[in-house]
Amino acid sequence: MILVCGVLGDAMIELMCARLNDMGCEYLFLDESRFPGEFDVSWSIRGKDLTGYVSSSSGKVNLDDITGIYVRYVHYRDGRKREGISDHEEELIKAEHQVCLMHLFDAMPAVVVNRVRASVSPSCRTSCSSMASKSAGNDGQ
Repeated sequence: MILVCGVLGDAMIELMCARLNDMGCEYLFLDESRFPGEFDVSWSIRGKDLTGYVSSSSGKVNLDDITGIYVRYVHYRDGRKREGISDHEEELIKAEHQVCLMHLFDAMPAVVVNRVRASVSPSCRTSCSSMASKSAGNDGQ
């Protein structure tokens, strides 16, 4: 089973799903704009053992059955808004959900395309470190 994770409006996700359909591959598409809500992800790590599942109205897939993951981390605006929270809080909630998926995919033994820990370039690490330092009140030097 292949897990495809992203937003359907992303051309690369649409292309991947179309190609997997053409090849007759079994896959589950986790639309981040519908997570959480239409999808449920539950996982835990005990020692070196990762257990859990991804479920939706179409069924439940154990993490052990996922042999490959194609994920695209994109910023999206889907127009949904929870009542009683600010736009900033809404963005924080979306970021928290995405970070949970990032950690899960990094922990999985499956082949992962766009694994976060392998995707951050050294120049980005330097830039991000500098930005974090400045936001903490340091001058970055």
